[in-house]
Amino acid sequence: MFTVPIQGSPVSVKVIPKKGLACRFGEKGSGKGQLNCSSSYGVTMTMKGNVLVCDTDNYRMQSFTTTGDHQDVHTFTNFTNKFKPRFAVLHTNGHTYITEIGRASCRERV
Repeated sequence: MFTVPIQGSPVSVKVIPKKGLACRFGEKGSGKGQLNCSSSYGVTMTMKGNVLVCDTDNYRMQSFTTTGDHQDVHTFTNFTNKFKPRFAVLHTNGHTYITEIGRASCRERV
């Protein structure tokens, strides 16, 4: 195990190296539990231990358990233009902040 400091933050991340594939989420496609594999960028953990994946070109985020079971689809429908989530981060207040590709914008998901 080793510690990685996060630049400009008092936080550091403890990393436990593991050889090989740690886990796999979804399969290629646009249905529930499927990801657009060429554009699934951001991944973050929720406070409940689920994994959120930014499924950018499918205009949504999806949540999975750590064993890869699909939980939910999160879409963004109340915007003038389609929202393409790129990266996500979980705040200590439990809110998820999501950045969008192509525009300088950030959305908050409670």
